Amino acid sequence: DKWAMVGQNANIHGLTSEKGKLLNLRTARIMYYVVDMDRFEVQLSNSDEKAYLKKENLTIFYHEGRAIKPPLAPNTNPSGSWNCDECTFENDDAISACSICTNPKPKASKQEQ
Repeated sequence: DKWAMVGQNANIHGLTSEKGKLLNLRTARIMYYVVDMDRFEVQLSNSDEKAYLKKENLTIFYHEGRAIKPPLAPNTNPSGSWNCDECTFENDDAISACSICTNPKPKASKQEQ
């Protein structure tokens, strides 16, 4: 269902126009499905830029077997990384905001300090 994709994070791929090629491999949040255009309005991560894309140009993160795995434990992993509270992406411990959705890194709990 196309409406179920709204609110999800996605990778952009398969665009062939000169401007579209610049968007390939970028991440975006699906903001809305425009029925009369049969396109998804997406907002690029870390940007105010929006685009209208077909379903076949988006890879949704919630699909089983995709690059993003569910967290092993809330917020942190033994490998020196942390999982985003918003999208569950596993981020390098050295960065302070999620690489996918830009949600800030959670503060360490009192038990971890």
